[in-house]
Parts: sequence; C-alpha cells; structure tokens
Amino acid sequence: MKIAKIVGGLLGIIMLLTVSGGFFIDRTQTATANRLISSTDTALINLIDNLHNWELWHEWNKMNDSSLNYRYIGSLHGKGAERNWTSNNYSSGKLRIEYADSLQIKYYLEIGDIKNIVGHIQLTRMNKATNVHWTQTMYSRWNPYVRYMYNALNKIAEEEMNRSLLSLQRLGEKNN
Repeated sequence: MKIAKIVGGLLGIIMLLTVSGGFFIDRTQTATANRLISSTDTALINLIDNLHNWELWHEWNKMNDSSLNYRYIGSLHGKGAERNWTSNNYSSGKLRIEYADSLQIKYYLEIGDIKNIVGHIQLTRMNKATNVHWTQTMYSRWNPYVRYMYNALNKIAEEEMNRSLLSLQRLGEKNN
C-alpha cells in the first residue's frame, strides 16, 4: 500500500510538471523556410499565387492518397482564392489567400481541428535570383497539451516547407 502511494504521488508530480510545463511553451509557433532560387520573381509568384499550381510544388500534394479531393472556391489566384480538401486518410482543410501582390501572398490555413494558421510567402529580387522567405504561424489556445502538440507540428511544418521550396526551385529554374 505504501508503494502504491509513492508511485501514485510520483505520477501526480509528473503530470503536474507536464501540465505546468506546457504553459511555458509559447502560444505562437512559427515555422520558417528560405531558399534562393535562380528564377524571376514573376515566374515564382505565378506558381505561388495560383492555388491550382500548389499541386505542382507543395509537399502536401505529393502524398499517395487516392481519396484526396480538392475543391476550389472563387478565383484560383489572388485575394479570396480558396482551396478546400477532403481525405479519408488525412485531415480535411482549407487554404485561403488573404492578400496578394506581385511579391508576396498571405494566407489563412485550417487543417482538421487545427485553426488559426497564418502564412506569408515573400519574394525578394536579388541580382539574377529571387529569395523566397516563407513563414507559417500557428496560434494555440491556453491548453498546455495543445501547445506541446503545436510545438511538434511546427517542426514537421518547417521540414515540409523546406522540401516544398526545393520543389518550387526545381520548377522555377526549369521554367526560367
């Protein structure tokens, strides 16, 4: 009985530390990716600003999921363009462009129950190349477990963004 109390007390302390530790994780998680691409900013913005073109370069679209189904709402590019998707194997979601000009887009993203993801892709012309700077920020709530999850998802998102920029580089340099 004494051992059970000790084990129970230790488990309680571990749970308390885990929960309270989650409160020290920032509610805002930002993933960042950069790539210098030997292509014009015009060629790259045409790939980035058009949601239909995301299927060509974004890593999410390279999953082998025959149940993945896209539906486009409104224009395919520019402010208000929206792409929704459903999948039997992965989460459903939506991507909507909130702002676009000749050098950048800002978007809002939802993936399943994960809401409040904001992204920004900025192009900067540099001599004969274009620097692509991509940030994606997830805003969590007060829940410490959600903060742990978002922290882990942020690392996955950053890897996916870097692979996507590599695909964008291949396309941009091929079409240049």
